[in-house]
Amino acid sequence: MHRLIRECDCDGETKAMLREQVQHMEQEMNRLQGLARNETESRGVLGWLWK
Repeated sequence: MHRLIRECDCDGETKAMLREQVQHMEQEMNRLQGLARNETESRGVLGWLWK
C-alpha cells in the first residue's frame, strides 16, 4: 500500500489522507494481533477443551 501511495499521481493532500488511513489500519492490525496473541496464550496448552 505504501508503494501504491508513493506511485499515485494524486495531489499531496490525497496522499497525506491515504497515508493517515494506512497508519490507522496498521495500528488497528497491531492491536488485534496483540489481542489474538493474548487470547491464545491465556488459554494454555489445553485451552481448546473449554471453548
